[in-house]
Amino acid sequence: MRHEGAIEHVASDEDRRREQALRLQIAGPGKGRTAKERAQFGWLGHRGISAKVSVRTINYELRALFTFFHWAIKRNALFLNPAANVERFRIPKRVLPKFLTSDELRKFFDACNDDDRRLFMSVVLTGMRKGEVEHLCWSDVNFDLGVIFIQEKPDMNWKPKSDERIIPISPMLRELLLRQFDQRRSDRLVFPNPQGNIDSHILERLKTTCRRGGIKLSTVHALRHSFGAHLRMAGVSLADIGDLLGHRDLATTQIYAKVQQEHLRQVISKLTPLVGESEPATTTPRLIVAPGTKDKTTK
Repeated sequence: MRHEGAIEHVASDEDRRREQALRLQIAGPGKGRTAKERAQFGWLGHRGISAKVSVRTINYELRALFTFFHWAIKRNALFLNPAANVERFRIPKRVLPKFLTSDELRKFFDACNDDDRRLFMSVVLTGMRKGEVEHLCWSDVNFDLGVIFIQEKPDMNWKPKSDERIIPISPMLRELLLRQFDQRRSDRLVFPNPQGNIDSHILERLKTTCRRGGIKLSTVHALRHSFGAHLRMAGVSLADIGDLLGHRDLATTQIYAKVQQEHLRQVISKLTPLVGESEPATTTPRLIVAPGTKDKTTK
């Protein structure tokens, strides 16, 4: 039923009365309200259930329900988990990473302003994750050693998704970072927002640039995939790519193995003697039309 769009949210009369009461209350004086009283207004931002969702979303909802019922069992509120035997949709395993081609990257960077170009070029040249870019500090950048340290920030309550690692600084990246340092808005953060704080709108900036450049909408992680995919196409080993990306398991890096096809192209070329040389180019092909209709030449 969820997959067929048969389940959707319908606002009840009680929901409408509650919303109206909260809006009247929030329009009044807010001074002196406790945190608990302010928290009730969060209900106004709730979202209804979308009727049309992907199978990935349904699987995610099933996992959430399973976790909730498991929590209830541990607290003796239930004896059995009703979501335990619900079969989930089988989703084909993704073979190729979603990355931008050379032409798409060129259009993307042409559409960037100066700030965005330094930011997103740094992502492509390092393969950093979104959180790593947001929390990158000048103390992590060592120009003398030519490296960037991806390390935990206890005072920011942040740590890398994987183990701490070191990323070499290429000559182009060094130039970008020096230019960023000269025009810095924060003495601590490398890529802050205009107010000098952590920029939580990097994805929105990226999508705006994609629309401006006329390319498909992308993500910050797709730029990270572009780093790994183009390194692989340049002949870099999977082990080195895994070290640069901070993968704990080489199996995670195997996703980039399929983008290097040059050796397979050479293998397929060995079949050429079986079919001989290709035929010379013919004249412009013509459509086969039914009798009595006008013949048209394709372009």
